[in-house]
Amino acid sequence: MSSQAEAGGLDPQRVSSFVSQLDGVNALVVVDEEGFPIEFTGISQEEAEEQAALAVDLSLAVSEHLHRSGGGPREVIVDLGGGEAISVARVRDLLMLLRGLRRPVEAAVEAVGRAASSPLRCPHCKADLTLEAYKCPHCGRSVPFTSRTCPHCGAYIEYKKCPHCGGLLSSSGKPARTARDPAVSRMAILEGVVGGAVLGVIAAVAGASGALIAAAAVAGAAGAGGLVYLAAPKRVVPAEAPKAGPGEG
Repeated sequence: MSSQAEAGGLDPQRVSSFVSQLDGVNALVVVDEEGFPIEFTGISQEEAEEQAALAVDLSLAVSEHLHRSGGGPREVIVDLGGGEAISVARVRDLLMLLRGLRRPVEAAVEAVGRAASSPLRCPHCKADLTLEAYKCPHCGRSVPFTSRTCPHCGAYIEYKKCPHCGGLLSSSGKPARTARDPAVSRMAILEGVVGGAVLGVIAAVAGASGALIAAAAVAGAAGAGGLVYLAAPKRVVPAEAPKAGPGEG
């Protein structure tokens, strides 16, 4: 079921399309002001109506609590056990219920909230990436583009490629810096040297051969080549060493 109506600046159909791409989120219901489902995915019409009623009841309970306490989160999580949960969240005028694994559900709600307040745009092509899905490079699951850590495997995925132009950017929307930036080069080289030294010490303590220790030192010294941060601030990938030219040994 689809609707072109927008709630609080958010298109329910766009939210539904986004959630349907995420691994670990099994169902979504977007509820209108009268308590009827205007958009849903992963469940039948009958189930959507039941979940919409549940969303309204939980939302009223949360509103009562907020009124009494004078503030607090506009989301309620119901733990179903086995790592699964139901989340009922109000983002501006949009009331939605999501069901699935707790961490992916929370990440999805966070992304929708960001879309309503501070959209993430690619610094290269200006495309809105807030409600885009991204495959974690470590476990391959589909997660919100805005997530800095994978809600499935916990990997840090701060830097990603824009699906529209291919440019590298961080989860905060800043362009990823490379080794051409002197400040990053110095940091990366230092990390590489320190990392190599640590590997060398470990190898020595473990009684490894001198060749392995030397290899660790070389790995650290590889920081002198081109370096770029890809997945995590502490993970540095050395560029391929330049080939020797004619007459070079």
